[in-house]
Amino acid sequence: MDNGLPWSVLEIMYLKTPIVANNIPMIREVIQHEHTGLLADFFDYESLSTLIQKLVNDSELRHYIGNQASLFAKGNFDARSSNKILRSKLLNEINN
Repeated sequence: MDNGLPWSVLEIMYLKTPIVANNIPMIREVIQHEHTGLLADFFDYESLSTLIQKLVNDSELRHYIGNQASLFAKGNFDARSSNKILRSKLLNEINN
């Protein structure tokens, strides 16, 4: 996992909360548009607003995205695998 990925995004995904985020590289690591979240182009406030409204108005989409996000987060970023990655990075830094 990229060090720039905000852990809060994964925490929100674990809780089945649908996310609308900016379409930037570190976010695309975990959010696939209309599957695990919704992505708006960076600085496109109109698109961001439209996507938020889309979630507000579509309960089926909210539930689908929330469930898919949770499954993805739990399947790919559990504490055990995250600790292994962190340990590996720390050992690499110590040894170099």
